[in-house]
Amino acid sequence: MKLLVDVGLNTERKGLLTETMRRSGIEVFFVDEATPDQKNECEALLQSFGDQRRIADNVASARKLRMMQTISAGVDRVPFDSIPPEVTVCSNAGAFSAPIAEHTFAMVLGLAKRLKLNELKMISGQFDQETRTVELRGKVLGVLGYGGIGKAVAAVGRCLGMKVYGISRNESDAATCDYHGDLGKLDDMLSKSDAVVVAIPLNRETNGLIDKQKLSLMKHDAILVNVARAHIIVERDLYEHLKENPSFYAGIDAWWHEPRRDQKFSGNLDFMSLPNVIGSPHNSGIVEGMSDYVVSRAFENIVRFASGKTPHNIVRREDYINRTG
Repeated sequence: MKLLVDVGLNTERKGLLTETMRRSGIEVFFVDEATPDQKNECEALLQSFGDQRRIADNVASARKLRMMQTISAGVDRVPFDSIPPEVTVCSNAGAFSAPIAEHTFAMVLGLAKRLKLNELKMISGQFDQETRTVELRGKVLGVLGYGGIGKAVAAVGRCLGMKVYGISRNESDAATCDYHGDLGKLDDMLSKSDAVVVAIPLNRETNGLIDKQKLSLMKHDAILVNVARAHIIVERDLYEHLKENPSFYAGIDAWWHEPRRDQKFSGNLDFMSLPNVIGSPHNSGIVEGMSDYVVSRAFENIVRFASGKTPHNIVRREDYINRTG
C-alpha cells in the first residue's frame, strides 16, 4: 500500500518513518515532496492539523484513497463533504489521554483549592485562612464524554476518592461508572456533580450543548473544566454565569477564538480577569515526546488497515459538522 503523509517532520524523522513503514509493506510519500502521479497512487492519507482547504486538496490528489487517518483526536474541522463516502476516516482518539488527564486535574485541583483566588488575595495583602477550600474525596466527578480522555480523567478522580458519573453512548461504559447514561441523562449528571469535565467531541449534537439552561442546573459551587472544544459551551452564557456566580469555577483550555502563532491572545470576553477562572492556551496534550507518540500511534492504525484488519476509531460521519473560522 502507498501512503501520503502531511505531517511536519524533519529529514531524520522522515527517514525513520519511511524505513519503519517499508518493513510493514507500506511505501511512504510526503506531500511536500511527492509528484502528482505518486499522490494519485496513494490509498491512505495521514493528515496533520490543517485548514479544511489543505485537507480537501490532499484528498483530491489521492484518487485511489481508501483510508484517512488524522493525527488529532478531534475531527470537527475535517471537510467530510470533500471526502468520498467510501473512504474510511479514522481519528487518533485516545492518543492524548494521559497528559490531558493530568492537565485536567491540575485545573480541577487548582480551582478546588482556590489557588488563583487566594494568590490574588495575598498579592493585595489579604492572608485569608478562614475561607474553606474544597476536599475532592467523596465528591462527584461528572465526565461528559467517557471516551479515551474521559476514562483517563475518571481514573485520576477515583484515585482521589471521587465518584464517577459518566456520559457516553456506549452502554458498556456503565461497568466502570458509579452512574452512567447517554446525553438524555446529561441534566441529571450536571445537577449531581461537584466537578464536571467536558471531554466530548464537537459534533452536530454537541455544538452549543452547554448553555445558560444547562449551567443553571449545576451546583452553585461546582467546577467546570473544558479540555475538548470551546464551542461545546456557549461562550457568552459561561461568562455571564461566572460573573453572576462567583462561587462557580471554570477551567478553560479550549478557546472560542485562538490566535495564530504570531498573534496575541485576546478573546471576545475577558475570562482571564475573573478570579474564578483558570485558563491555559489549549496545551493540555502538549508534553515532551508527545509528537512522536501520536504519529507512531496513527501509523499503527494505518498498518492495521493495510493488513486487512478493521482500524480503530472509525469516525461516524453523520455526527460531524463542518465549521469555519
